[in-house]
Amino acid sequence: MWLLGIVCFGSLLIIIAGIAFRFATPTTIPRLQLVQGVPLPGVLETAKGQLLDESLQSDRFDFQAYDPATGLLFIAHPGPSARKLQILQSIHAIPSGTHIQTSIAVFDTRHNRVVGSIVSAQFVHGITIAANVHKVYAAAAGLTPAGDKIYVIDENTCKPSPSDQDACRVIKTITPTETPDSIGYDPDHKEVFVSEPGSGSGDEQVINALTDRPIRTIKFGTDVGHTRYDPVSHRIFVVLVPDATTKSEIAVIDPLTFNVRRLTLSPTCDGAHGLILDSQQQVGFAACVNNNKVAMFSMRTLRPIGDIQHLQSTGVTPDVVEIDTGVHILYVASKTAISIYDESQASRGILRKLGDEVVDSGDMHSIAVNEATHTLYVPALNLGGRPVLLIEHFDPKGNT
Repeated sequence: MWLLGIVCFGSLLIIIAGIAFRFATPTTIPRLQLVQGVPLPGVLETAKGQLLDESLQSDRFDFQAYDPATGLLFIAHPGPSARKLQILQSIHAIPSGTHIQTSIAVFDTRHNRVVGSIVSAQFVHGITIAANVHKVYAAAAGLTPAGDKIYVIDENTCKPSPSDQDACRVIKTITPTETPDSIGYDPDHKEVFVSEPGSGSGDEQVINALTDRPIRTIKFGTDVGHTRYDPVSHRIFVVLVPDATTKSEIAVIDPLTFNVRRLTLSPTCDGAHGLILDSQQQVGFAACVNNNKVAMFSMRTLRPIGDIQHLQSTGVTPDVVEIDTGVHILYVASKTAISIYDESQASRGILRKLGDEVVDSGDMHSIAVNEATHTLYVPALNLGGRPVLLIEHFDPKGNT
């Protein structure tokens, strides 16, 4: 009997130890949790005008723009670059009976469904919402300079449509002064700011959103990156991409006078390109594309902040930067991962990296954020042979 008692007591200790270990070991909770994957239209179109939901080698998505008022998400889908398109054609990689048809995908975030595509707006890269005038502006870099355009889209006309018809009506096209890329909107002055890198000379074209006419061109003399508006300081911030003789800078534009001030980013930021602003903390974040870093600057003092000699790392070739100010999370999208940071103490120069999330085996440089629901939208180029919009939810309790 005493031997049986020892065995029973030993078994009880093992059970108790197992339970204690379970409670002592943290549960693994992903920071990004997949909600749903929704197929997106591809860039292959049939002779009958139907966009196929098939993936194509070297395809790409670019900027996205989310309108909280309508719940519509606009996703630029410019397709392969001109050089890669030539390669695809030379190796007969484009299926017989189809051709390339680039577009803007329109997605209803309230019902998680594709509304349709804007096929009239081709080779679009930058895109922004002008909600108070019910318009969408899209910057297109054509295969030739003649194809460079800025499309003006009437958001009130958006409706579910077949793939051979525009989901929203293009009401005007504007000719840029140089090849456009990023685009931003100042709702206070109803002005659209278009970054036009061109051949490297770089300028910012300003468009009156009421008349859709260009009203000013600001020359920088250097390549330009992303454009953002700060509703607190009422200023436009534009990344100035360095050349061999200059450093990464931010141009700060007064929308009333068009006067420009410049700030120099950390010397350890090589090739700034992407940009996002935390208006609450008055801190800006720039993605450094050449050395895979993220740099911070004060929007009040116009100076770099944080440990400027040891910038936080990103994935390879960072591009689009987004922020969810409700949970103080910064996202930097790149070719290899979406890097996630805690920016709650950014005004004190502190940025804490939480990790790199790989949500797709392909390029992940296009992201959009719904700050009300803490949802992240990531277009994946090839999941099961088709492009898919991944809808991810950020869990503040996540630990991996």
